[in-house]
Amino acid sequence: MEFLCCYSQPKVLQETPISVAVVGDSGCGKTSLIYRFSRDRLPQASEMVSANLDTDRLDIVHSGRQIKLTLYDTSGSEEDAKVRALTYNQCDVIILCFPVDSPEALTNVITEWSPEVKFLNKGKPFILVGTKVDLRETAPKALGSMTEFVSQSKGKKAAKEIGASTYLECTVVGVDGRNKTKRIFGSAIRDGLKFSR
Repeated sequence: MEFLCCYSQPKVLQETPISVAVVGDSGCGKTSLIYRFSRDRLPQASEMVSANLDTDRLDIVHSGRQIKLTLYDTSGSEEDAKVRALTYNQCDVIILCFPVDSPEALTNVITEWSPEVKFLNKGKPFILVGTKVDLRETAPKALGSMTEFVSQSKGKKAAKEIGASTYLECTVVGVDGRNKTKRIFGSAIRDGLKFSR
């Protein structure tokens, strides 16, 4: 008796490199956003970016594709603008962050960050992300009515004004933080895949 053996080869996924830079004012939550997504934890004080640039590399599967994801955590200081310029050239998509507890930071997005991203990113997609949304719930109780917050509708309006592909909000705290950071980077990967076609 003969046996016909069929060994199925495991399906090899096409590997696609996607590079994402996370930019914004110093202290806006860039490093926390990256750590929550890539390491599922918040950074220790010693791990906060004080240098020009920090890089994380991940191998993930997204929509049936093997993605080699490179995340660039950039410094928000003016002194590091040249390093950021080099980073933009290497990236497929930018995540532009501002904390929702700072209307001034949203103004900086419109007047400083958006022009920099558009000029140096050469037509590649970028996402506007409002960070620290958990403070909308906790800060008013702790600080009274002294803190002014950027509303979700103002964030969406700003995203449209500057030409961002979308506006998303996040916290890095708790299960909600894990889900929201995954959504943000999922959106960045989708934009990167569309751009690289």
